[in-house]
Amino acid sequence: MRDIALTLVVFGSLPFILWRPYIGVLMWTWISIMNPHRLTWGFAYSMQFALIVALVTLISLLISREPKRIPWTRETILVVILVAWMTFTTFFAFYPDLAWAHLEKVAKIELMVLVTAMVMQSERRINLLVWVMALSLAFYGVKGGIFTIVHGGAYHVRGPEGSFIGGDNEMGLALVMTVPLLRYLQLHAPSIWIRHATSGAMVLTALAAVGSQSRGALLGIVSMGTFFWLKSRNKVFTAFKMPQPWGESTRGIWLTTLPRIGSSAGASMRSEAPLLRCTRPIQRTSTIPTASTSKCSASMASWGWRYLSCLASRRGAARRGSSSARGAIRSFDGRLTLPPWFR
Repeated sequence: MRDIALTLVVFGSLPFILWRPYIGVLMWTWISIMNPHRLTWGFAYSMQFALIVALVTLISLLISREPKRIPWTRETILVVILVAWMTFTTFFAFYPDLAWAHLEKVAKIELMVLVTAMVMQSERRINLLVWVMALSLAFYGVKGGIFTIVHGGAYHVRGPEGSFIGGDNEMGLALVMTVPLLRYLQLHAPSIWIRHATSGAMVLTALAAVGSQSRGALLGIVSMGTFFWLKSRNKVFTAFKMPQPWGESTRGIWLTTLPRIGSSAGASMRSEAPLLRCTRPIQRTSTIPTASTSKCSASMASWGWRYLSCLASRRGAARRGSSSARGAIRSFDGRLTLPPWFR
């Protein structure tokens, strides 16, 4: 049913795209960012909807009577220079087949970026583009924020498989970039209901970014929150209102209790390196468990920190003293084991 509905929406929009090229830009942006075809299970999963929409948009651009002019600003010039540089370096790639395949993919995206700059030049069209970009990712932000709250941050928030936002870091980065767009929509909302809806979406999207358990997303939220605070008029109110990335949602990563190991060195370690409580012996596995394969025994516990706390709770780690807890603990075979967030 999803496949049929999505196919009807995409192919039903093609006549409108031939009529107005900017509709094609909006459709291409929606499909490329949200990847709705990756939420299906049938024939639409692998269909190249973005390519179809892009080709029709280019045809519409050729036959349209609208003025066609690329705004040659420093940003568009840098985009062209970047594509030229990537093309030049691809000639010297160690793996040319893989490099040229990726360059082809990136070149198509950059071409549509220039088409977007050519077509979306009015305030109304730019606002429509911001709405499409923000809502395409806020869909995953609101859903992921609720998911993070319900499960206490025990699982990762990820995007659709096979998309640019399928991984933890990719999804976390996209969600962090969505919050300023939602803020822009909130400031320009025509009604109070839309303003409240975008405010809630901002909070849930920030929580979803934290729920991705990505280091980069966490640092991005801190940087973005600092920038918001510096630009705000009421800094005291903003400091209390902003989503706190180090709050309950990340307590699963930096939890508070190190198991008691019965020595002065262990007491020093507890005071200097708060870790997770290990409730069962460590098991050696070849892969790190994910949300689909295992559930942490402690609330909001990540596998890496449970592994580290198990090492710290052994008597051998206790004898080595508190110096080993300041970022590294030597494992039983003598190698240096770092926390997974610092590898």
